[in-house]
Amino acid sequence: MSFFGVDSIHTLLNRVQRDTGTAMRHLSSGKKTGYGDRSAEMGIAASLKAKISSLGAARENIRNARALYATLEDQAKQVTDILSRMSELAISAADSSKNQQDRVNIQQEFGALKDEIIRVSDGVNYNGLQRTTADAVAVWDNTDNRVHLSDTTGGIGTILQSRNQDLVMSHSARASNGLLYAFESSANGKIGDFILSKDGKSLLYVAQQTIASQSTFAGRSIMKLDLPTNTMTQINLDDGGGVAENDQTRLILDEEGRIWVGNPQATTGSDFRIDRLDLDTFTLVNETNDATTASGFNTFQIHKDRMYYMETVNVSGFQYVSQNISDLQDKQILLTHSTLDTVMGMDRGDTYAISKDGQFIAFEDETTATTGVDQELVVVNALERTFQKADVGEIGDKTNIVGLAFDNNNYLYWSDTGDTSARNALLRLRVSTENVGGIGQVKLGSVETIQNNKVGEVGAANQTTASANGMGFNIISRPDQNHVYRIGAHSSDVIELVGLNVNLVQLGISDIQIGEINQAIKAHTAIREGIESVSKQLARLGANASRLNFAEVQNMVYKDNLEAARSVLEDTDLARTATDLTQFQILEQTGIAVLAQANVQGQSILRLLQ
Repeated sequence: MSFFGVDSIHTLLNRVQRDTGTAMRHLSSGKKTGYGDRSAEMGIAASLKAKISSLGAARENIRNARALYATLEDQAKQVTDILSRMSELAISAADSSKNQQDRVNIQQEFGALKDEIIRVSDGVNYNGLQRTTADAVAVWDNTDNRVHLSDTTGGIGTILQSRNQDLVMSHSARASNGLLYAFESSANGKIGDFILSKDGKSLLYVAQQTIASQSTFAGRSIMKLDLPTNTMTQINLDDGGGVAENDQTRLILDEEGRIWVGNPQATTGSDFRIDRLDLDTFTLVNETNDATTASGFNTFQIHKDRMYYMETVNVSGFQYVSQNISDLQDKQILLTHSTLDTVMGMDRGDTYAISKDGQFIAFEDETTATTGVDQELVVVNALERTFQKADVGEIGDKTNIVGLAFDNNNYLYWSDTGDTSARNALLRLRVSTENVGGIGQVKLGSVETIQNNKVGEVGAANQTTASANGMGFNIISRPDQNHVYRIGAHSSDVIELVGLNVNLVQLGISDIQIGEINQAIKAHTAIREGIESVSKQLARLGANASRLNFAEVQNMVYKDNLEAARSVLEDTDLARTATDLTQFQILEQTGIAVLAQANVQGQSILRLLQ
């Protein structure tokens, strides 16, 4: 045999030995990819394994979401049971055979059940997160230039975020599209009104800086910051209003998610035309037939199909009215000028707030400001024309309320600043109505301190700035009310689901009483509508749960398919590889034998040469 033939046999034997080693390695590891083996397949398999791992985590997200919705469904059923009992009480109170004392007794249970709905709305947390109310307390901290959020009891604080990072809005900061935020007037300066859209994706506020290069004007430009992208758009109002708090533009979010703007009609002493802000086109829509607030009264409310605001009467006077949004002829005068001014002590320019349902007005009676007597917080039931003065205590010298706001359960929040030292504590009390002798009297709960750890930081660096501002906090739509779940391996695999909202205003029962037959009849109708509201939410929760079930099944099928694809690329085919190993071992033994025979032939030739 020639040397070339022996060399060829040796090459083939080396190849067989290599293939034998590879087959043994594949069998022992269970993988057919590795160093030098199928590098392309190994890269693809690594990518598939990452997706498979993500799908496993996404499945856990789906299970957590189902657990959350099971909790919310139980709470919704509890509220339905409460409303059903309230409906029974309303029907009982509407019975003409009941005397006044009977209705008073029935009213006690009725009021207690409303309190229980508030407890459910305010108090139900899931994993430390408040999930049964649309309200959040938002406080501007001028020391770190961030909006701090908490639930309505003051706990579980977070910071408003954009693109998953804390949103810092100092006077020189810019959005990602290059526009200055103009959120505060200057370093440690004042801010304007601000709210979140109902879906929590947009922060809307009144600009406080004039920036000619971007056509932004202090007090006149409404800014819309898209939180997921940190990009801004803006729209300019008819005028910029005045400097005082009650001459500045206010933004209102109603229970249907519509946003309304007080559009100033003059630079000072402003009247405010009530316009709707269309978020999709970001334009102002005059849907109220030029309904305009009285000068110095910038706050208003929209509840269902009605507006509640102060309007001018007899040139210099004002009165509190309820008006149909689309019908100027459908107007009710709830409180006359003489009642508000002479009887209750309200003056133009007082710090004030209107409840979300329009039932209550709260204001600070500042007429005693120069006498050294504590200024008083007055709460008015506009439907019953009754009022109550609150003892809000004394902080520093005398209490100076610089901000007022109601939530959707008719809790009243305020920040107060002492005359000589800026405390800026955030406090609240419950406002309700109780039947006394057939008259709905204002009932005020005890004062609760919500926040007391940010001295001089609730929207203002000092008392002077706070008094000129009064907008350092607000009750806003919760940014996490809409729950976002990642249910797959891709960034687009997201489901956004709406949570449960069972506060009194949303249910339409915040202003109902049953102390009189006509009240009981009206209350029964409102309760039935409230039950319908909860039923719709229950149906939505059930639909959400069904969607999550299908998402989990699809997730599992997709994961199984990816696992099969990965296995084809990476896992050893044991039957085939074992067969190959046997073949390679036979070839290896044959090759060794052939080389041995070639060696014998070479030795025979050498003997002939001896």
